[in-house]
Amino acid sequence: MDKVFGEKLPGKEERLPVKYFYYFGWVVILLVAYERIGFQSEQYVRNSIKLKKEVDDLRAEYTSIHAEYMKSGLQSVIIEKVKPDGLEENLTPPKKIIIKEEEE
Repeated sequence: MDKVFGEKLPGKEERLPVKYFYYFGWVVILLVAYERIGFQSEQYVRNSIKLKKEVDDLRAEYTSIHAEYMKSGLQSVIIEKVKPDGLEENLTPPKKIIIKEEEE
């Protein structure tokens, strides 16, 4: 280490002075932090894309189940479901019974 970061001696000026070691250390630390932040942002983007796909799948599933449910409530579908039980559709409309109160 003394060869690289040693003090300048006469005739050996090509050595890197120790006073630049701290600046070099800060630059290395900043580069590592920059790479880490970039990696984390890529992870957040990947996670966001994954969650968006999952939400789209759940929305499609909800839509299909909701449509199936609405279709099962139709009168024609219900009639087909209750026919094996012996129930039939009443074709005559209901009659309204009106009772007049007696006057005293």
